[in-house]
Amino acid sequence: RELMRKAVEAGSPTALILMAGQEGGAALERVRERVARELGRGDPSAFLALVGRDFPAGNRAAVVALCEAGVELEVPAAYAIRARVERMRWSPDEKRYAADYKRAAEAHDPEGLCGYSRCLVSGAGETPRDPGRAERLLAEAEANGFEGAVVERAWALLRTGPKEEWRAHLVAWAKEPERRLRKMYWGELGLQAWTVYLSAPPSEKDELYKLSFGLIRRAGAETSLDPRLPLVLGLAFCNGSIPVPGRSALDVAAPYFQRAAELGHPEGCHAWGNALLLGLGVKQDVKRGLERLEEGARLGHARSWERLGDAWSGRLKQTGLRDIERATRYYVKAGEAGVASAMGKAAEILIQTKKHAEGRGWAKRATLKGDPVGLTYYAKCLFDGLGGPTEPADALRVLQSFIDDPELKLEHLDLGAAASQALAERYRSGRGLPKDSGQAARYAERAKELRQRWLEAEAKAKAKAKGRGR
Repeated sequence: RELMRKAVEAGSPTALILMAGQEGGAALERVRERVARELGRGDPSAFLALVGRDFPAGNRAAVVALCEAGVELEVPAAYAIRARVERMRWSPDEKRYAADYKRAAEAHDPEGLCGYSRCLVSGAGETPRDPGRAERLLAEAEANGFEGAVVERAWALLRTGPKEEWRAHLVAWAKEPERRLRKMYWGELGLQAWTVYLSAPPSEKDELYKLSFGLIRRAGAETSLDPRLPLVLGLAFCNGSIPVPGRSALDVAAPYFQRAAELGHPEGCHAWGNALLLGLGVKQDVKRGLERLEEGARLGHARSWERLGDAWSGRLKQTGLRDIERATRYYVKAGEAGVASAMGKAAEILIQTKKHAEGRGWAKRATLKGDPVGLTYYAKCLFDGLGGPTEPADALRVLQSFIDDPELKLEHLDLGAAASQALAERYRSGRGLPKDSGQAARYAERAKELRQRWLEAEAKAKAKAKGRGR
């Protein structure tokens, strides 16, 4: 700590932010006062000398506080950096960061020029679209030698030009010596490549994968203040995009999810919470896992509500948890946020606990969203008159649309087999439908077919996961 204080006294921007981030409170206020004092001498460039554009990983609040001190004294770079910090958030305030970028661009701050050029193209924060002006601002930043302009140039090419030109631009920059570009800009380029990689055809994925992760790793995902970088690497390890021979992919991915969670990324909180909850790549800690999932849900990750419902419903037996009322509340929250699978799970619990009217409502909503669990329970409600009138014709139509789908997804094969067998039993017994031995035999055979396909798919998935070390 004493060495850190000496570094601060010597003018180190890294030490300045790290000290404020570690100590917070009064220390943070002292650092803020120092920035204001230095700037008060009439030299706006003192802000960058103290803070720097490529600020170190640490407490986001410290960086924001330093920017606020600069903004109070109308320092253009402070507006630009505050805008960038805001844009890194999971649900950024577009109007706020667009206004900050505009203010910085009007003062010809190079980062402000780049940031506002993006707003002019994308329309972020209700910015009037003006591609011509956006190009002029970007050209000004490039003419001033601002290295961050390469990111905005690549982004502009990605939005408006052929992907081949964008890719050539990134490949050329990836071959440049690392000293030519700061780590945060390598990260932005890597995230661009990752975005394209996700939707690319199979023939292009290998090249884009190598490009994306080469750039992200060069950015130092382990220490970056941008939570998207460790999150992307963690996801890549989990889905097998980055092979890890001889090691569990989850063991490798878990620290990246932890880093993303510590930086406040909702999906990072979700992934890290799930890892703790189930002991995936880390020692199981159910209490901390639930806390992280709660945090992810509060930050806007709706599937975290669903995962909490899974934990308390007893679906995740390794957690040892079971509280049906609590599970129902979580599923309903996720359903209200638009998660179709949570709607189906809410319907299942409500119908099983004899709350038929409410369960029927959620089952119908899930059916309209295409969730197969909700669909099967909605058909049951219509067949048996649970929570409303009996409507066998509609029930049959709903169930057949699922069972007879020739493109039934692999993850739905087991449920399709169970639904097909249940329909066969209805035709055999005459419960809810006229007896029909031919239809009973047909759907019993369909159930066998779907069950066999599901078993084969499960075997292939296990073999594939074993090969990846998962």
